[in-house]
Amino acid sequence: MDGARSVRPPASGDLADRFVAALGEVQGIGIRARDPGEAVAAVVQALRERGVTEVVAAADPILRAIGLPGAVRAAGIGWWEATPGVDPQALRAAAAQAGAGITGVDWALAATGTLVLMSRPGRPRSLSLLPPLHVAVLTEDQLLPDLPDLFRHLSRMASAGEMPGSLNLITGPSRTADIEHTLVRRVHGPGELLAVVLPAR
Repeated sequence: MDGARSVRPPASGDLADRFVAALGEVQGIGIRARDPGEAVAAVVQALRERGVTEVVAAADPILRAIGLPGAVRAAGIGWWEATPGVDPQALRAAAAQAGAGITGVDWALAATGTLVLMSRPGRPRSLSLLPPLHVAVLTEDQLLPDLPDLFRHLSRMASAGEMPGSLNLITGPSRTADIEHTLVRRVHGPGELLAVVLPAR
């Protein structure tokens, strides 16, 4: 499966195209799916190509809405879902062993290819941090132009007392330049990131 072309996203235009282009710039893979069937096929293909035998998945409604759990199981891949109330230690152990973590998102930023994930029951941080591949499924109506737009949403949530305990901004696969300013990938999280964008609901 080819990654998104590494071109600088245009300053204006379709948010989904801008998001996919920006994600490609940070070595992520962005795919625009025309419908749920195409999205599911893209995810299953990515899992098969990487030899994934088991995934851990968030209890995000979008994953069930597009029929992803059944399709993954039909492909012979185990599906371990983080249902609310599951033992956190067992979940962390499963995430550490799984070949991929699959989540929805709260928002995504078109300018930078960034995923915005709030932790909640059914979507712990471990799902997007521990497996070597993170797969995110989102819809076009979850796309925001840039960081200031996200801050406006968060400000409204804070005023209403609705901020989560943890907020993760994920821009591409794991990388760090902490040691001698040398860029190293796959250190603190997934070495690959695949985001599949569906039309707005």
